[in-house]
Amino acid sequence: SRSIVSPSASSPTATDTPLPSPTPLPTIGPTDTPTPYVRTFLGFLGITDVEFVYAEGLARGEAHKAQALDEATASILEVAA
Repeated sequence: SRSIVSPSASSPTATDTPLPSPTPLPTIGPTDTPTPYVRTFLGFLGITDVEFVYAEGLARGEAHKAQALDEATASILEVAA
């Protein structure tokens, strides 16, 4: 179960309730054509150590968008560390 917490705990919109997932989010797989293309292009330029960070569910409402961006930001910080 996924939860969202506002950046400001004192904010009246802060919540710890799980977000509903009416339909599953798409997964990165055989239909993901941009990732291999970008990886190949960067490899051609000599950049081979590439990690992709995905923010999925951005069009599912503000709560899902905020959660996806928070998770993507955390992943970026983890990869950059």
